[in-house]
Amino acid sequence: MRLWAGICSAVVLAVGCGSGTDSAVVTAAEYGESWPLSVPEAKLYCNAAGERYLAVDGVTYALNGKALAAGMQRPDAVLKQGAPFTLGVLIDRAGMLCP
Repeated sequence: MRLWAGICSAVVLAVGCGSGTDSAVVTAAEYGESWPLSVPEAKLYCNAAGERYLAVDGVTYALNGKALAAGMQRPDAVLKQGAPFTLGVLIDRAGMLCP
């Protein structure tokens, strides 16, 4: 049982481990010109603690202060460069997933 608890705590941010985390896949095609990421799709999450975050290629990025405080990295590596894009559309969408 201790082994499972250790494994669960190690991956809770990525998959939820039954922690009440919901997710949704979002795509550039869905958001058109307002798509703020340099990748074509991402998976959004929000958990019971109100941490909103996204995952791209197995890496988890914070979308709000609670997720940053929990140790997730800023999404700078996957942001579209050049124009002033906002993560607001993704933050709001992740918020709809909060339990």
